[in-house]
Amino acid sequence: MAYFCLNVLELSGGGRREAAKKYGIEEPVLSQLGRLSSTVGDTATARKMSAAHQNRPHTDAEKAWMEAAVRSLIRRVGQSAANNSSINGPLVMGDLPQLQ
Repeated sequence: MAYFCLNVLELSGGGRREAAKKYGIEEPVLSQLGRLSSTVGDTATARKMSAAHQNRPHTDAEKAWMEAAVRSLIRRVGQSAANNSSINGPLVMGDLPQLQ
């Protein structure tokens, strides 16, 4: 679900960097979501399997971070579509739960 949302955001924005600019999201937020949703997880939850794959389940902090990030991304896209002026600055890592 997290990777799907990231993919839709990137496609609608014309790429990751462009989506970050279009929707006011700091690029590290999108990069972290991509990493956590692609290369972390066990065989049932990871999107990619490779020799470099961490092959470990997500921690509770990682799950909470991804859930908060996805909610925030969906909100941002909706606000952008509605030309909502309530967006106060970019979405940054500090706006989301700690990962540690």
